[in-house]
Amino acid sequence: MEKITTYIEKVSAGLIYALVLLLPLFFTSLTTEFYDTAKFLALGSIVLTLFLLWAVKILVDQKISILKTPFDLPLLILVGVAFASTVLSQTPYTSLFGNLPRVIGSFLFQVTLVLLYFMVVATIKS
Repeated sequence: MEKITTYIEKVSAGLIYALVLLLPLFFTSLTTEFYDTAKFLALGSIVLTLFLLWAVKILVDQKISILKTPFDLPLLILVGVAFASTVLSQTPYTSLFGNLPRVIGSFLFQVTLVLLYFMVVATIKS
C-alpha cells in the first residue's frame, strides 16, 4: 500500500511540474480561442486528474489528510464572493462560463485555480 501511495505522489508531483512548465506553451487551433480555452481545458483536465489521484490515495491510505495554510480561508472567501457575484449577476451564464470562448475570469476558472492550489498543497509538502 505504501508503494502505491508513493507512486501516486510522484505522478501527482510530475503532473504539477509539467503543468507549470508546459502551460505557457500550450495553445491549439482546435478551439475558436487559440490561447484561453486551450489553457483552461489543459488546466481543468490536470486538476481533475490530480483530484482523482488524491481520491485514490485517500482510499488506499484509508485516511484523509488535509494540510492547513494561511491562504485557505482567504481563497475560500474569494470563491464564496465569486459565487455570490455569479448568482446575483444580471447575466449569470456569462459570469459562470465566461464570455465564450474566453473563459479566463469566469467562476469556473476561479474555482479551478483554487482547486489547483489545494491539490498543489496536498501534493507538494516541502
